[in-house]
Amino acid sequence: MEGIVDCLVDRFAANELLCAIQLFQNTEQASIEALTARFDWSAVHLYNVNPPGQNHGVLLGTSGWVPGSRVGG
Repeated sequence: MEGIVDCLVDRFAANELLCAIQLFQNTEQASIEALTARFDWSAVHLYNVNPPGQNHGVLLGTSGWVPGSRVGG
């Protein structure tokens, strides 16, 4: 099944992409792993600003590049 990330990566295959996807603290780990597998690099950040179980976060993912991999960049 193709999702929005797959559509973006396919459509902009010649471009370097940075995607930011909102997560909820209770997102299933299997779902996060399936999503991160679509990227060349990814990182998850949860923000502890609400009571436990009610926090939000972001999954950052890149396609076509990896942060810190460029000389002088």
